[in-house]
Formats: sequence, structure tokens, C-alpha cells
Amino acid sequence: MSAQAMSWVFESSPYSGELRIIHLVIADIANDLSDNKFWLGEKMLAAKANCSISAIQRAVTRMVEDGYLEMVESSHGPGKPNAYRFLMPPTRQPQESSRREDWKS
Repeated sequence: MSAQAMSWVFESSPYSGELRIIHLVIADIANDLSDNKFWLGEKMLAAKANCSISAIQRAVTRMVEDGYLEMVESSHGPGKPNAYRFLMPPTRQPQESSRREDWKS
């Protein structure tokens, strides 16, 4: 658990609604002793965030595109999680509000 990452989400995450909850759950599993690296198990994350696996997939894709997650290791086989790094860039304005709806499509 990374208290620093969780605090950053509360103070600086540009996301709202389900996407913000997913961001917070990811911050909770980031390992601050390993440079905020974590292995993303979609089923476990969906259970913690109380949402669908497809919502997790869309959120992770969006967070990587927006610069809040970085994939550091791709899985090698079905059912194996990818490794990511939780990023805490300087606070910036969220992208256009229309992007909030884009991640759901």
C-alpha cells in the first residue's frame, strides 16, 4: 500500500465517479517500497472497486494514455497480470470534459 499515492489521488486526481474510485484502488495496491510498481490483477481490482472487469480495462487504458500509469512489464501468458507503475505527475488540468464520457464507450 502506498499512503503517498492514495493521498495524491485524493488531492490531485483529475478523475471523478467510477474512474476516481478505480484510481484510488490502484493507488492502494501500489508498492511504495518498489517505486510504486504493482501487478494488476483485473478480477481482484474489479472486486475491490465494485465494478466490471471491462470498466477496469477502460480505466487502465485511459490512465496510461493520460500519464497516470506506466506499463513496465507485459504479461507472458493468459491470466498473468501486467506490471504497472503508479505515476504522480505535477497537478494539471484534466483534459476536456468530453473525455469523461469517452472512457465509457
